[in-house]
Amino acid sequence: MSEGGQPLFRLFKIKIDGDQQARFATVGRQNLLTSHANEPGTLAMYSTRLLSDPSEKRVIEMYRDEASYDVHAHSPQFAAFRSMAQDVVRESKVINLRPALVLERSEPLTATGDAGYRLELTEVTVKADQGQPFKKLLVDSQRHLFKTESEVLVTAVGQSMVDPQSWVIFRVSCGEAATQAAVDQDYQRQVANLVDHTETVQLAAETLVTQGGLSIID
Repeated sequence: MSEGGQPLFRLFKIKIDGDQQARFATVGRQNLLTSHANEPGTLAMYSTRLLSDPSEKRVIEMYRDEASYDVHAHSPQFAAFRSMAQDVVRESKVINLRPALVLERSEPLTATGDAGYRLELTEVTVKADQGQPFKKLLVDSQRHLFKTESEVLVTAVGQSMVDPQSWVIFRVSCGEAATQAAVDQDYQRQVANLVDHTETVQLAAETLVTQGGLSIID
């Protein structure tokens, strides 16, 4: 990371017109692939859709710092995406996150379409005064899983900068694994008394890009 501050980590929840799937995916793919190729400070971008409702998009982005985001925000590919979004996006919400743990495999990831990836997004509301024990359990379990299970390609954990009781966990895997299931079940048992609400959605990949090798442990 640069000395200018912590990276920018954001989750976008987007609802688009149901008949605009192809247009959103195409323009979004061009935005992500071009940014990945031309912007070293654009660390990772994941454009996904809910398996249960393809008009519901989830976009996760990470930039090295504000200056890196500014480069992206003024790029021609983002201008094209923004123009398209004005036509097709019906609802949009952004959650700014403080990264607690981000781990990537060393090789950059560039993928368009499903390509067999398993993507999971979990949002957790933690009970008052349970933030620190929850964070320790969560970070420890995700670090262990990443270390022991090679099929886990990306793990990203963030805490809402507006509501500290709200957490987001995003994971990209290249397949199912018994270890992953066992760690998840053990984690769920341990944090059961620390959380008020947990919601997990399965996602389908549209475009995924990372620079590779990112490691943030707060």
